[in-house]
Amino acid sequence: MLPIAEKIRTLRKERGITQDELAAALRVSFQSVSRWENGQTYPDIELIPKIAAYFGVTTDELLVEKDESVLKEERERRKSKYHTAIWSEKDSSKKFELAMKAFREFPDEYRFANDALRALIYGNAKPREEALPVVRELVNILLNQTKDRMFHNWALRSIFCYEDEDRLANWQKYVGEYLTLSELMELRYGYLDDYDRMNFQCQDNLFRKFNNMFPIHACKDFADEEETARSVIEGSEISLRLIDQLRDPAEDADLFLRHRAWTYLFLAKGHFRLGNREEGYAAMEKAVDLCETLFDLPLDTILRCPNPLFDLLAENPFKANRPYLSIAENMHTVFLSALTGNEGQWRWLEPYRDEERYQACVERLHRYSPEQWNIAE
Repeated sequence: MLPIAEKIRTLRKERGITQDELAAALRVSFQSVSRWENGQTYPDIELIPKIAAYFGVTTDELLVEKDESVLKEERERRKSKYHTAIWSEKDSSKKFELAMKAFREFPDEYRFANDALRALIYGNAKPREEALPVVRELVNILLNQTKDRMFHNWALRSIFCYEDEDRLANWQKYVGEYLTLSELMELRYGYLDDYDRMNFQCQDNLFRKFNNMFPIHACKDFADEEETARSVIEGSEISLRLIDQLRDPAEDADLFLRHRAWTYLFLAKGHFRLGNREEGYAAMEKAVDLCETLFDLPLDTILRCPNPLFDLLAENPFKANRPYLSIAENMHTVFLSALTGNEGQWRWLEPYRDEERYQACVERLHRYSPEQWNIAE
C-alpha cells in the first residue's frame, strides 16, 4: 500500500473525521477518499497541498514514509505545541475548541480532555445546557478509559460540580478511596455558592476525618504482639489528648462521646495484652461509663460540641433526624461483641473474661436493650 494511503487514513481517524467529512472539505466524492485509503488510486497532485493543509501537516509528512522514532518525536512536538497554545489562550471558548481539537488528534492524551473540562466548567466556554452533554462525555472517558488517579479525581470533581442534582446518583459508583461522596458534595456546594450547605458539609467532613484517626490510625502493627500493644496504648493516649483539645472536658455527652468510648476500649485492650491489669480495667470501666452516658440520654438528644470547628453540627451531626438514636444501638452491639465475642482483634481480652470485674462490665451493658431505641418514626 502506498504510504499516503495509510497516512490519510491515520490522520483522518486520529482527528475523528469521517470519510464523508473529508470528501466534502476537499470537494471530492466519498468513493475517491475510500479508494485513496485502500491504496487503489492516488490523489490528484493538486489535491496534495489541500489534504496536507486540512490535516495541519506538511506535504513531506503526507508523502514521505518515516520511521517510528521520527514520527514519535513529531507527535510529541505537536502535543507540546497544543499544550502551549491551550494554556496561553485567554478566551475560554477558543481554549475549549483547541483542547477538543488536540484531544481528537491524540485521544490517548487525557490532559487535553482535562483542559476541555476546565474550559467548560470554570471558564464557561459554552452555555450550561449546551456544555453538559459534552462534560458527561468527557467525564465518562476519563473515568472509564484511564486509571490515572489525577484524571479520575478531576473527572469526579467536574461531574459532581456540574451535573444535575437528580442525576448525581449515576456517578456514585465511580467514587473511590481518594475522594469520598461527602467531600465531592462539599466541592459541589462551593461551586454553586451554596455556602450554608458547604460550611455544614465542610465541618461534617472535618469531623469524620478527625474521628477516622481515632484510635486505629494512631497506632501501628508490628510482628511482635507486645510492641503492637505498646503502639496501641501510645496511639490511644495520643488520640484521647487530641480529642480533649476539641471538646469541653467538663461535658461527657458531646459529639466525641462514641469515639472516646471506643478509644478507651482500645486502650484497655493494649494494657491487658501487656499484663497491666489495673490500667486495663480502669480504661475498660471508663469506656463502659461513657457507653452508659450515651445509653441514658433522652431519645431526642442532640449531641453538641462547643468547638467553633464543629458548631454547625449540633443541628444535625450524623445526618439523621435523631442523631443520638443512630449511634446508640450500634454502640451497644459493637461493645458487647468486643467484650463477649471471639474476634481476632479482641483476643487479648480472653485471659480476663471470666474475672468478676470483667463480668461486671459486661453486665452493665446487658442492662440495656436495643429495643429501647427502636421507636416508630
